Amino acid sequence: MRSLPENGRQTGVLAPWSAPFLCRPYPWSAIECFQQRFQPHFQLLARASRDSRTGTIFEVIIMLLTIQNFADLFVDACLRDDKSELLFLSLFGRDTSILQFFSAFSLKRSEGGLIEGANAQFVLHDDAMRPHTVVVSDVDRLEKLTGRLPSENLFGPLTHAWLFDPCLTRCDRGKREAWVLDEGTGVRDAHKLWRRITELSPVPLLEHWREAIIDGLGSRLVRPLVESNAVPLGAIGGYRVHLPTAFEAFVSTAVARGLLLPSGEAPRAAERIVAMASEFVWNAPSSLDAQAQANGLAAQFDQDPDALFALGKLVMTSGVDALLGRHPLLIERCLSRHRVGDWGDVPAGDWQANDHAVKTADRLVSSYPVDPDAPDAEKVWVITEWDRSVTTVLLPSEY
Repeated sequence: MRSLPENGRQTGVLAPWSAPFLCRPYPWSAIECFQQRFQPHFQLLARASRDSRTGTIFEVIIMLLTIQNFADLFVDACLRDDKSELLFLSLFGRDTSILQFFSAFSLKRSEGGLIEGANAQFVLHDDAMRPHTVVVSDVDRLEKLTGRLPSENLFGPLTHAWLFDPCLTRCDRGKREAWVLDEGTGVRDAHKLWRRITELSPVPLLEHWREAIIDGLGSRLVRPLVESNAVPLGAIGGYRVHLPTAFEAFVSTAVARGLLLPSGEAPRAAERIVAMASEFVWNAPSSLDAQAQANGLAAQFDQDPDALFALGKLVMTSGVDALLGRHPLLIERCLSRHRVGDWGDVPAGDWQANDHAVKTADRLVSSYPVDPDAPDAEKVWVITEWDRSVTTVLLPSEY
């Protein structure tokens, strides 16, 4: 468990993106803590603060959870992942009680500690005495932050401590994952979510796409923490942001179809993206899935009244499949030209032969650059068989 310096009266001790709940001035100026009600396993605290300019007194009621076997400690916020693994814990208590709790992470249960088997774990109780298990599989990954409440309160000198996984304070581009925390009000902060999405995205995203992408992709992109297997406890909530592997391919396809425009917002963009997302094959790294998605495009093109012929079943070679990571729109771009008689970079004689083959049901062959910005570079061929049963996309070297 790594320990950070005591923050005393400083604010913003975590990353600047943290929710107001995490960045609040703590302790507040002119705070007076007093007990509203005390029960053996549950407590309500009220914090009162006087505005020095207006004299107004603000009061916030906070429900505190208790920790089993640690009667002198109280928790106002706990966040866990789907497996009940600890992500964030905010607790109050005397110095000695806080230190006793921290040291318990290195002791076995039989020795008065928290280690049971391979993991440390403890139990929180809410006001209804419902148990909530919290698991810590690797205590060394957690960081610790402590501060003191002002001594002018009914409880005497108290320490406020945080235990948190540093994954909460930064984007994990490897896992394509980030977190946005709030006070558990249920009000979504689209600005904070979008900032995390743009930090994770491998492709640039324009500001006016925000509502269309967040609302259009919904839970595929942003998941409320209240929907997790281990719900947030106390005064904390938020969202887990996770970019699907095929996110960049989806954005590129949405741009190509006019759902995301370079300037301004497309009509009914979010609604149309919802429809597109329901048909999109999201597991893009798989060759089989890329093939299925390409066949969906082929079927869509076959229904287009501008198509001169049917594409049939679409087949791509391994060489073309390897290009899709860098050129996700390659198949759609080539097929959209091939189906309407734009044969690309073929000699004049082959162009005329293709025009004739459309009428006589002969084989069709097209050639297109892999990168439209480099037309003289690598090419791909598109070949539709004479009976229109199969269309193959391949590299010239694979012919």
